[in-house]
Amino acid sequence: MKKSILFTFACLLLGFANLSAQNLSGLSKNLSSSSSQAQMEALFNQPETQKQIATKLNESTELTNEAINHLKNNEETKKEISQVIAKNPTSKKKVMDYITSNPKLLSTVMGYFKSKPELMEKALKLVGM
Repeated sequence: MKKSILFTFACLLLGFANLSAQNLSGLSKNLSSSSSQAQMEALFNQPETQKQIATKLNESTELTNEAINHLKNNEETKKEISQVIAKNPTSKKKVMDYITSNPKLLSTVMGYFKSKPELMEKALKLVGM
């Protein structure tokens, strides 16, 4: 009888230890992901990094399209960007040049990229980070 109780106790103990190890593994992955996200944000927030991204933004069709579409759908920037697009309907490069030279629009784009980790990561990769 004592052996069966001891055996049951040992099985329960091993089961809890295994479950705890799995939980710690998942926690470790979450902490690692959070840490890399925080590092990415810290890097992205540096003014020099944002200048580099603004300079190379035209090189990425995806980021260019995301930036323009966000500004077109944003109530605060919709009117201004629509006027710029109307003046340059066939040149996204000219539209992006306008955006990157306008601190308000550029700040809006950078804030949008920061709110979307996948876009922030692509913007950082664009400048080799």
